[in-house]
Amino acid sequence: MLSLIGFQQPIVNTATFFLIGVLTFVLSLRFPFAGLCIVATEIVIGSFGYLFYFQVHDTRISVRIAIFAAVFLAWLIRRFRFRTLYFFKNPLIKPIIALGIIVSFGILLGIAHGNGLSAVFNDANSYLFFLLLLVISDIVFSKNDFKKLFIVISAACTWVIIKTYLVLVYFSHVSDESLIKFAYRWLRVTRIGEITAVVGSVSRIFFQSHLWIVFAMVIAAFVLISYVRRKNSLKSRVLLIIMIVLSMSVILISYSRSFWLGLAMGLTISFSILLIKKLISFREFIGIAIGTCIVVALGLGINAFLIYLPLPGLSGELVNTGDLLVDRVTDLDEPAASSRFALLDPLIDTIRTRPIMGSGYGTTVTYQSVAPRALEVNNGVYTSFAFEWGYLDILTEVGLVGLAVIAYFMYRVFKFGIQVHQASQDDEERLFIIGLLSCLLILMCIHITTPFLNHPLGIFFVILCIQYFTVSSQAGSGGRLWKA
Repeated sequence: MLSLIGFQQPIVNTATFFLIGVLTFVLSLRFPFAGLCIVATEIVIGSFGYLFYFQVHDTRISVRIAIFAAVFLAWLIRRFRFRTLYFFKNPLIKPIIALGIIVSFGILLGIAHGNGLSAVFNDANSYLFFLLLLVISDIVFSKNDFKKLFIVISAACTWVIIKTYLVLVYFSHVSDESLIKFAYRWLRVTRIGEITAVVGSVSRIFFQSHLWIVFAMVIAAFVLISYVRRKNSLKSRVLLIIMIVLSMSVILISYSRSFWLGLAMGLTISFSILLIKKLISFREFIGIAIGTCIVVALGLGINAFLIYLPLPGLSGELVNTGDLLVDRVTDLDEPAASSRFALLDPLIDTIRTRPIMGSGYGTTVTYQSVAPRALEVNNGVYTSFAFEWGYLDILTEVGLVGLAVIAYFMYRVFKFGIQVHQASQDDEERLFIIGLLSCLLILMCIHITTPFLNHPLGIFFVILCIQYFTVSSQAGSGGRLWKA
């Protein structure tokens, strides 16, 4: 809520920005793991990272950049002092370096094509977060370290769920137009999320941070399978079920077709492989399918309860939230979907000009958008270097060569994870790794229509997977992450 106060009082926003940056740097020097926890927390809860920011003329520096810089600078100082670098022992060092080369090439290409330094930096700066691999390699050495980190991430995910519910209740029940506009401006200026009226008292509450709720739900589901197999304590299983149900309700209220499509595609592929490889039984699969239907129904019930709480300000007639989901899937003529499709032809034309090497970061495309905010400016004629079609975005920037390098990088991550899974003798860890791999697959599917592979939210998850696989391959299957 300090971000809300900072939105009203710029001096509070600026002071908090510098305070967080300085404290993160000091903590990272003395307690590097604490600095990493701050990074993880901000990435999970911060969406685009502008909960706090420092304004310099027309440029805003996000608190995410400040935290990243503080942690990375502290790491550099410690490396000069101790002169150790575990990163180069990473089994994926070659594909990681290949990824770094292609990103550097795309930056140089963008500058060479005159795309503008500002546009090039803003388009490519997310890839800087892969440098956190250097940091995490020198901080997280054991599964116990990962257990602590995952507890922090779980707490951050819980806060995202609570914040989503608070925003949902607020926009469902507050009728004062000035209060609604104030909250809406705060959410937009800090880029926490997007709020769209659907019908009556129902609003779409979408945070980019909901990506991590998708991860939390899927991983919790696979951990739950292991708990059921081991007949762990009822309390532990109930806590996981609560997390899964709450996560599903948030994913549903986000009305994100990209998340739904990614989950459907990713989990279909994952469970098909698991059934073929006999890693789960057909009986377990039927139980999972029935459980999924129950979880969706409970999620819809929670959302309906929050929307229609008997509080002052409730407006509009009762609607079937299930029907709204069906409408969201089938209605491809609404502004967001129409704008995506309107971008396709101009984007493909741009790719055709330099299909092999791409046009570099910062390349812009102009198209006719029907999104309400775009229509308010220049009659909907919109120019941007950020594109919703994730893989076409990659082709535009670094061409077929760059797409091949990124595909090779992700293939090696998957292959490494599968090798670690096969080497593990612990069923609980094996299912946890399957959860991580399934989330990576879901991330790649979501990237088709919403770019997250080149966003800090997605990049940080990939980094965590790489380091977990590295630690697990070196430590063997001992030391479970989860105990119940």
